[in-house]
Amino acid sequence: MWKKKNHEFEDFLQKDPNLIELSSKMFHVWDGNHRLQPWFPYIERAHPKDEDWHICVESFVLDTRDGLVELLTVMPDLNK
Repeated sequence: MWKKKNHEFEDFLQKDPNLIELSSKMFHVWDGNHRLQPWFPYIERAHPKDEDWHICVESFVLDTRDGLVELLTVMPDLNK
């Protein structure tokens, strides 16, 4: 199921000229408030083939090449 969702995500990136440069890249999940860590094992165990549980979460991508220290400073406020 995750491979199918990844393929859909790649298609989405390829269709948008503003996002195409993100295609075929690895993303770091900044797990604010630890949402992914507790839910992922449960989804894999209880709903491995239930597409309703394999969702694409709303997120944003940050370019940290010129401001990682500043980002780490404000990250606690972003998670509120």
